[in-house]
Amino acid sequence: MPSTIRQQKVIENLKLQLQKISIKAGYYSNLGLNVSDWRTTPFEPSELPGLDIRDSDDVIDDEGALGEINAWTHMLKTTIEVVCVGTESAATIRQMIYDVFKAIKVDTTLGQSVVNIFVRSYKIEAKSDEKKVVGGTIELDIQFQTNKLSES
Repeated sequence: MPSTIRQQKVIENLKLQLQKISIKAGYYSNLGLNVSDWRTTPFEPSELPGLDIRDSDDVIDDEGALGEINAWTHMLKTTIEVVCVGTESAATIRQMIYDVFKAIKVDTTLGQSVVNIFVRSYKIEAKSDEKKVVGGTIELDIQFQTNKLSES
């Protein structure tokens, strides 16, 4: 049964959007083949490239401050981690980060489930020097609305 909780629907829609990333669809990578949310184990080199989505803080505005009375405006802090392996992994991770941006740009409302998506930052870091594993982290704020004290 599909979830009626708006936050869950937002993450599901983001995941679906990111799963469309493929070279055939005009992206730099096939990152969309391995998209998860709240992955509990690190990616193995044989699983790469990979992408993991994690939502954390949900900052809710004062009722009526940014929207109507009896409605909440949420800013859901979301982290997207992309990981790849290879001798050109730093260049590849940059391409993958822009693949994520391009996929989000296709539908910034994620199927009408959100008001807007704000990219706050991104960074690149070596995960393992010996295996040439590199990762990138993208920080987003996803804005959506619900009725006050309601799941949707």
